Amino acid sequence: MLKLLILASYDRVFEHVIGNFSLTISEVSLSNDFKNAHLYVIPFGISAADVIINELNQKRHLLNLPLSRNTNLKYLPKLNFVYDHSFDHAARISNILTNIEDQNSSKLED
Repeated sequence: MLKLLILASYDRVFEHVIGNFSLTISEVSLSNDFKNAHLYVIPFGISAADVIINELNQKRHLLNLPLSRNTNLKYLPKLNFVYDHSFDHAARISNILTNIEDQNSSKLED
């Protein structure tokens, strides 16, 4: 539920802050005590993802008010935006498998 609240608040809060590009929040991971939340994000349409991650972390306080209004938690989690490397890893694995298939195909042709 917290992920849905963050996503809904993100659209309203961050659109004017970080510009016009697409951002996917792939996962929200909460600590056991709900004091920290890691938001794994993938920015699209920009080459410097680290700049966007830094900007999001600097502006994360803008999400506090909408989250506090819509939750009934003792503590509002501290949001930490993190670049999600899972798609990069998946692409690397796919390239390795493709290379192996190509090598096996060329061996069969010989």
